[in-house]
Formats: sequence, structure tokens, C-alpha cells
Amino acid sequence: MSRIVVLLSITSLLLCVCASAPSTSPSEADAATLIRQLNDPDPQLREQATKTLWSRGRSIEPELRIAAQNGPPEVVRRAKSILRDFAFGLYPDTPKDIFNLVAQYRDGDLGQKQTAIWMLNSHGMSGLRVLLRLHEQERSPELKTVYDQVLDSRRHDVATLLLADGDLPAVRRILEDAINGQVPGARIALQDYAAFLSLTGKLPAKLDEVKNEALTPRNAPLHVALARAAGDLPSARAAAEKLPDPESLDAVLTDQGNWPELARRMDLSIERLEPSERLGYLCAYYRLAGDEPNMHKTAQKLVDLADRTPQDHGFCAENLFLNGLPDEAESVLLSHHDYLAASNYLGSRLDFKKALELPELAQKDQPDKVLEIKAKTIESLHFTGQIDQARQLLADTAAENQFRNDLFTWTSLIEAAQQLGDRGLADEYASAALARAQQHEPIAALFEKIELGDGQDAALWWQFLRRQGKSEPPAQTLRRLREIFEGSVKGESLTRLARSAEDFVIELSPVDQEGWRHAVARTFAQSGQTELAGQWYADLVKNSSNPQILIDAGDFAASQSNWRAAADDYATAYDRDPGNATALYLRGWAMTQSGHADEGRRLMENADRLPLGSESARHDLYEAMKRHKLAADAQRELKLILALTAPKSWERNEALRDSAEQAAAKADYLTAAGLWERAFLANLSNSVSFVEPWANIVVPALVHKTRALGLIQSGQIEPAIAEARLTLHEVPADADALIELVNALDKSGHKADAEKLYHEQIAIYRQLTTDYPKSGPAHNQLAWAQVMCHRELDEALKNAKRAVELEPTSTASLDTLAEVYFAQGDAKTAVAQMKRCVELEPHVPRHRQQLARFKAAIPLTQTSN
Repeated sequence: MSRIVVLLSITSLLLCVCASAPSTSPSEADAATLIRQLNDPDPQLREQATKTLWSRGRSIEPELRIAAQNGPPEVVRRAKSILRDFAFGLYPDTPKDIFNLVAQYRDGDLGQKQTAIWMLNSHGMSGLRVLLRLHEQERSPELKTVYDQVLDSRRHDVATLLLADGDLPAVRRILEDAINGQVPGARIALQDYAAFLSLTGKLPAKLDEVKNEALTPRNAPLHVALARAAGDLPSARAAAEKLPDPESLDAVLTDQGNWPELARRMDLSIERLEPSERLGYLCAYYRLAGDEPNMHKTAQKLVDLADRTPQDHGFCAENLFLNGLPDEAESVLLSHHDYLAASNYLGSRLDFKKALELPELAQKDQPDKVLEIKAKTIESLHFTGQIDQARQLLADTAAENQFRNDLFTWTSLIEAAQQLGDRGLADEYASAALARAQQHEPIAALFEKIELGDGQDAALWWQFLRRQGKSEPPAQTLRRLREIFEGSVKGESLTRLARSAEDFVIELSPVDQEGWRHAVARTFAQSGQTELAGQWYADLVKNSSNPQILIDAGDFAASQSNWRAAADDYATAYDRDPGNATALYLRGWAMTQSGHADEGRRLMENADRLPLGSESARHDLYEAMKRHKLAADAQRELKLILALTAPKSWERNEALRDSAEQAAAKADYLTAAGLWERAFLANLSNSVSFVEPWANIVVPALVHKTRALGLIQSGQIEPAIAEARLTLHEVPADADALIELVNALDKSGHKADAEKLYHEQIAIYRQLTTDYPKSGPAHNQLAWAQVMCHRELDEALKNAKRAVELEPTSTASLDTLAEVYFAQGDAKTAVAQMKRCVELEPHVPRHRQQLARFKAAIPLTQTSN
């Protein structure tokens, strides 16, 4: 009997039970007993044991694999037949449609078989897995043609599934067919092919094979892909120079950091990009090449372009900010009366005079934005010590927005209330916004502003609570919501809440029911209600076909050290989405934790191959490794993303950013600065922007600071000081940057340079306290810089006390005052100040950490309760 006949005979036997597989009760036989029964003299018992084992699905696979290798012949035959079904993806919980299509394929005529092939292809990776198994056995030329049409369009997915099966020769054949132009999508396949060779150790041999080929436009794409995967940038450049597409060469030059050549090419490429983009990149390339004259000439061209094409002024200003030219960028915004955009930057640059003028200017030139600009101005009033005016403007703007009801203005008002330290008022504004929000409005972001966990989950809970308490004030609903997310609902109240949440399911559409169940499970888990979370996750696992939800369920089980359940959940996720590298990897990881180390490691290693050159799949896998603190694996995956994925992809830029953060954490500052520069080049495009506009100045300042720290390390003090000044010019409000730079100069033995830089910036902070003598934040900023730079401690104490006097409930000022007392050797008074911080903000971990630090410095004989 052929393999396919065996398979289909078992499938036909099981089709009758696929829709409602029998559940396993504790009284039923265990796996070992059932496997022994596969060899029982009673044929009925053998058949029943076969059905029961199959009905248990993926959870029985480890035992079946052992039996298939080591059992008696009849046990081996039956165990392999069940495993063969599982290899097809035919589990008890496989969608019934797939079973029906397999039956149609088995029993139908040619037309019905062709229809079954196309329909299976529409069932995602699960259907594709079945197609591949059927394709292996098919001999009909007509059907082979149909298979070729279906499978050729899904080469990446086919390669992934064959990789999962360990069929490396078949994967190589498929990818080589694709890159040789025999199927559609050959360019995409180059990335997969290079990744495959790299991950299977075949890359060096392939490079040796092609290195003597004369480069032509036809073979150059392959050479570029292989050389990039091997980290051979000179060879990649030589090949990219043969290509008509300039993007390939630009990508290699960027990785090489060849900024002069990139500037030359961009200067000659007049038509390649939108004018504002082209000038933004050109300015960046000149800047990175150290060509300041041409950088400033290009910056002026951006200013001129904004004047010629006013509709592009925002892009021009953004690219000036990103190139470390905030004065020019602000000038563009203000000259084009874009006061709302300007309001995102002036406060961070300590330009409060201009910031406070914006509402009046907007009244004339940007009237539709006045309300939001007023909301953003409140922070500047607060900083300058005009607390009463700030509160009045906050109240007036909120009253006016009650009529206008603009969600973005409500968001700005929430931020302003938080800056004033009034969390209750922030919640009041959130309640007002939520009460009148339209269905299409992005309220999830609003919940995140008020620190209510995942915004999407909070939005679903809000819908539930408003349905439950239709007549209650929105502010009361928000209080109940916060109690749920903070885990303060207990006992019978929690039981009633869970019961009501279950009842709410029936009010939702089938599409929304799963999202609600997932939100409830996740919220209970995050708020510490693990028993309830487990119940909701168990229900999800029974009914969900969403791989991401199943992975989340596995993560929850893993968080409870329930490794067998976690492995099963991850396995179910993989069955729902065969080829899902994250699900397979996590299954292997969970198995290593539950005593199946060899099998687990095999799955983890296999999972690392599955994404091939897919940016999204590799990024998801990397995030899972980080989530579970698997540092060594995450680091390896990060390197693979940088070597194997497409230049300029979002995922690759994310990998560059993470690599930069890791380098900075290891004090490898020059490397970090270079990585950040490459990662954020994409923001010069008109289609890419930061979520928060102020990042346009904060990020360049971060890069300059990091480079300055690296230059200090290497003894290059003059350029380091230049970079430090750029940092503090871009974001003068960043006292922490000053502290890092001054302390680094002190540590490296350049105290005179440290003193000079310190006093230059301290003069600015000191002037603020003169200009705004009632400003608590100004006095606090000055005191913080003084104490953390280990200078002028007596004056720091006066400034810190003044800051607390002006704003007695400001935990920022109380924290500074505690730090000054501690620096002066008075740990007991420092402890007293930190206790006030803890009382005011018990939810902030840093306050307790500082309190513990100060307490530890008090001699045991002086410690008081």
C-alpha cells in the first residue's frame, strides 16, 4: 500500500470524528497503556486505541515518536500513521473544512480535485501543508500542473514548510529555481536563498563557486545578496555597482559608512526623491562626512525650498531638526505660521518667551489650532512658575473644548494636568473625552496616556463597563477601570466582575468575542489575578484559531512555570500557522524546561531557520527571545536580522536601534552613535516620522551626546566638546545629558574641560531662575545639575529647598532635595524626603529604590522605623 493510501485511509476513518473529538477524562487510559494497546491481539481494542491517541492530538506526539522508533512492528506502523496525519496538520482541532477538502480530493473527479487544491491554498499555511503532502504523492500530469501554479506563487511559504520537515535539498532546489528566474518573485527569493545558505553553513562554498564569475547585471543581485549575508561589504559594493537600481549601492555604502560617496551620488541624483527628502539626505551625508560648509549650504536650500513650496515646509523643518539644526528648523515653522508644530519644540529648548507667545500668534494665523496650542502652552507656564495662570488656562481650555470636543486637545490637556502633578484632573479630562468619543476615534492612545496598560484592552473594558453601568458618570467608570487594571478588585467583587465579563460575550459579534476574551485574560494576568487569567486562557485555547493568542496563552502558562501546558499551547499555535518560527521556537524552549531538552533544542534550532530572509518573522522571533529573557539567542537573532534582511526595512532599522542601545549599555559609545545614525536615516523620508514630534530634536541630541562620550573615552577631547555643545544646544533642558558629559570628562582626567562645559550650561539654568524666580522646575533643574555633577552643593541645597518651597508636592523636587542631603552626608534627612515621595506616588518604583539606597547608608545604630 502506498503512503498516500495509508494516509487517506486513516483520514477517512477519522473524518467522522473530526468535528467533535472525544475529550480525555482522568479515568481514561494513559498514553503508555494506549500505545501498548496498539499491539493488542484484539483488533477492536487496537482500533479504539488508535482513535483515542489521535484524538489527543499534539500532546501525544513525544510518546508516539518514541513508539514509532522503538516499538513492535504493529505499534510502529500505527504510531507512524498517526504521526503522518499530524504531519499533514490533521489534528482533532483542525478546521473541518480542511478535512472535507481532503475527502473531496480523495473521492472527487478531476475538476473536484482541482477545486480542492485551490481551496486548500486559500486556507493559509495549514492548507498549504496539506497540499505539499498531497503533491508528494500525486502522479497525474493535469493535477501536477495545477500544483505548480499554486505552489510557484508561494515559494517562501513552501520553503518554510519544507525546512520545518528538514528537507534541505528540496528547499535549495525551490530557492535556486526562483533566483534563476523560473518563477515569479525571484528578487524576493534572493534574500531567502542567501539566508538559507548562511543558516545551513553552505554560504562559504557558494561564495567560492561564484567569486570567479564575471559580474554582470544579471548575476549581480545574487552576488550582492550573498556578500551581504557573509558580511563582505567590499564584494557587495562591487556587485551593486553593476546594478541599474541605485538603492542597492546606497544600502551597501550606508553599511560601510561611506558618507562622502553617498553625498556625491545624492548630489547628482536630482530626480530620485522628493526635493525635501533629497535635500534632507544630502544634508545628512555631508554632516556625517564632516563637510560642514556643504552641510550648511544644503540646509539653506531646505529653508529656501520651504519658501518656494510652502506645502512642504513641515518636511523641510523636520529634516533640519534631524540634522541637528534646530534654530533653522524653528525659523521655518514660525515663518510659515505653523505654531502648533513649533509648540512641540520650544519648551524643550528653554525658549519660553516664544512658547508663551504662540497662542496669540495662532489666533491670527492658525485659528483652528489655537485650542491645542493653548493646551501645549500650559507646560511652559508651569515651568516659568506661573502656576495660577497655568491652572486657569487649563480650566479655560478644557471648558472651551467641552464644546469643540477635539480628542487631540483632550490629550494635550491630559498631558498638561500630569505635568502639574494632578492625576485626578488628568483622569477627569480623560473621562470627558471618552464620554463623547466617536466610534472611529483612537481612544486606545488616550488610555495609554493615562497609564492604563494596553490601550486596546482598556478600550474594550471601557466598552464593557459603560454597557454595564449606563447611568453612572464616566469619571466613576474610569475609576472602576483603573481599579481593574491595578488589580485592586478582590474577593466577591472580582467573582462578579468575571461573571459579568463572561455574560458580556454573548452581546458581541463572533469576531469581537475572541478579542474580548483575550483582553480579559491578559488584563487579569497583568493585574496579578492569575487564577482567573488561567481560566480565561484555557477557554481561549479550546476555541481560538488565532496563533498570536495561542502564543500569548503559552506565555502565560510559561509565566506560571506550567511548561507542559506552555509547550502544548505553542504547538497548537504552530499547527494553526505552520511555519510560524516563533511558535516552534517557544515550543522547543518550553520543552527544554520540562525535561525534554534534546527534542526542545532541536525544535529551537529548526525554528531559527524557518524565517529565512523574512524581516517580519525574524523580528517576531527576536521579540519572543527578548520577552523571555533569552539573551544569548536574542543577540544571535539580532545579528541575523542585520545580515539577512532587506536594507531600509523597518525591522532592520529596529535591529539597528536595539544594537545601538546594547552598545551604549556596554559603554561602546562610538559604535552606538554610528548605529543610531544609520537607524534613523529613514526618518528623513517624507513617509516616516516619529510618533512624538519632539523626538526630532531629542534623537539627534542623543546621538551627539553618545558620540561625545565615545570621543572622551578615546581621548579626543576637542571634538568631544564640540559634540557635547551640539547636544546641549539642541535640547538645553536635558540636564541629565550635561551630567553624563561632565562626569565623563571628570573621570577621564579633563577637569578643566569639565568645569568649562559645566559653567557654560549652568549659567543658562541659573539665568532661568533669575528670569523666573517663582519657577520650581527651574530651581530644581539647576539643583539637580549641581548635585549630580558634584559641584556647588551649598547652592544646590538652596535651590532644591526653593524648588520644594514653590512646589511642595513635586516628587521631582523632593527627590532632588533628598539627593543633595545625601551628597552632603545627611542620609537621615534624605530618607525623610524620599518617604514623602513614596507617600505621594506609591506606584513609582524609583522612589522605593532611592529610599532603600539612602537607608542603606545610615549606620545601624541610627536606623529608625
